[in-house]
Amino acid sequence: MRGSETHQPVATFKVVRVWKGDVTEIFEMPAIQEVHGCLGFGPTVEVGADLLIYAHRLVPSELDYFPMTCQTELAAKAMDQIQQLGFGRKPKHPK
Repeated sequence: MRGSETHQPVATFKVVRVWKGDVTEIFEMPAIQEVHGCLGFGPTVEVGADLLIYAHRLVPSELDYFPMTCQTELAAKAMDQIQQLGFGRKPKHPK
């Protein structure tokens, strides 16, 4: 977790697998806390946790992905979902 120019915290991830999207090995997204709706990170997300994160862009032209709290889960609790998703692919190397 780190701050940003907009004073909004940013979460940095080391990505192991990707199923959809343009994601690099080191990937950042706004670390907004979920308030209502299913958008943002829930209180169970901790630094160092292995997660299965479902995310999307709010506006197709925006670069920022936002996590979907209702679908994001600790990887250990999401093994059935990971199995259904299949192997996926390795993330891209940063340029």
